[in-house]
Amino acid sequence: HGDIKRLMDNQSIVEEPVLQKAKKRQYLAKKADDAKQKSRLAIKKEKKKTRRGLVKDYMTPERLIKDYREKQKSYTIYKRSKIKYDPQPAQTASGELSEGSIVFAVRVKHGLQSSTQVNKILNKLRLYQRYMGVFLKLTPDVHKMLKEVEPYVTFGVASRDIISSLIYKRGHIKKEKEVVAIGSNQIVEELLGSEGIICIEDIVHSLATNDKFADKVLRVLCPFKLSKPKEGTLKNNRKPFKKEGDWGNRGSTINELIAKMIQTKHHYLLLS
Repeated sequence: HGDIKRLMDNQSIVEEPVLQKAKKRQYLAKKADDAKQKSRLAIKKEKKKTRRGLVKDYMTPERLIKDYREKQKSYTIYKRSKIKYDPQPAQTASGELSEGSIVFAVRVKHGLQSSTQVNKILNKLRLYQRYMGVFLKLTPDVHKMLKEVEPYVTFGVASRDIISSLIYKRGHIKKEKEVVAIGSNQIVEELLGSEGIICIEDIVHSLATNDKFADKVLRVLCPFKLSKPKEGTLKNNRKPFKKEGDWGNRGSTINELIAKMIQTKHHYLLLS
């Protein structure tokens, strides 16, 4: 019995460091797996950001020079537009855009290489991103800003049918610092009932006819996040529309472009 007891004591002495080593190996293996998992997730996240354009590619000297030249070119165009600014509204195929009329502007070009002045004006117009649209009253100040950033936007007078489609399909309004979809007449009545606007059709009518309630409607309407049009719709962002390009005044033909940009479903970006 004494020999058996002695053997059992020796076995426990031997097994204790073995178990400790095994536990340590398990702990280190788990730690290594966690580190690999974190590394994989970080790489995946970085790739996702790069695909979305949130992270710039590796900046070579040639890339820096190219970006600098693009920004200088953007600033030169901006300065020339200020010098050549004509306070009279531009001519269109369907007549002249009268001062005070409501136009719909769409941003058709990104601003990665644009100058600081251009980006500030685009933000003032609430055209924060490419394919974002907004209703604007064509005052002298607004017309001047559109001229200064004309290579980045296209604009024109929207028809009643297009206005209706925009409001019903993509319309959002600001309600107590929140962005709310125009999904019912009750929401409209809560915000604009004191102005005599009690339903969605009143908003459409106000924008289409440019009545006395239009200014109030424009203040509560949020920018419209439109879809990217099908390939071939926007052909050349280096030329104006009158020279078969993308940007500039389109007059009534803006309706064809908007119709193609509100066909597909999308998720609205919450921007006030």
